[in-house]
Amino acid sequence: KGKAVKNLSEKETEKAPRSQKLEMIRKYILRFNPHMPERCRYIANQGLKLDQSTFNKEAESFVYNNIGVIYWYLSDYGNALENHFKALKIAEEIGDKERLAGAYGNIANVYAEQGNFTEALKNYFTGLKLEEQTGNQEGMVTGLLNVGATYKDLKKYSEAETYCTKALRIATNI
Repeated sequence: KGKAVKNLSEKETEKAPRSQKLEMIRKYILRFNPHMPERCRYIANQGLKLDQSTFNKEAESFVYNNIGVIYWYLSDYGNALENHFKALKIAEEIGDKERLAGAYGNIANVYAEQGNFTEALKNYFTGLKLEEQTGNQEGMVTGLLNVGATYKDLKKYSEAETYCTKALRIATNI
């Protein structure tokens, strides 16, 4: 695996046309993000240094969002939020509700990790509304479970149960 990672990040990406580099980086991040956060952060930041006029905005938003996740894994919450907000801004510009929902969910995750449950819930609910609008049932399950976990952390067990039960209903149907 390590050799394939090195080849993808350093050799294949260098040889690829500029218009394909960000997509290759996106795929790399998807595959290795939780396992190699430092390496993914480096590669993602290298990708963002490319000529941005060749970027697919969806891929750019994805990369910023995932750089935020990488920083979250590394407990660098300031940089995590900064990158999630960049992803959010791009998603707003292009009207991509799926990417907006993902960015709101990730912003909420960072706030929840910091113990700022009010901001976490606000962002989870915004993301949930977008997931509902797009019909993304898997995203709704994740969002509902995150809301439930946040209410559990607040020791509001009845609310936690309500949201987890809603998530279970949707998950059972899909």
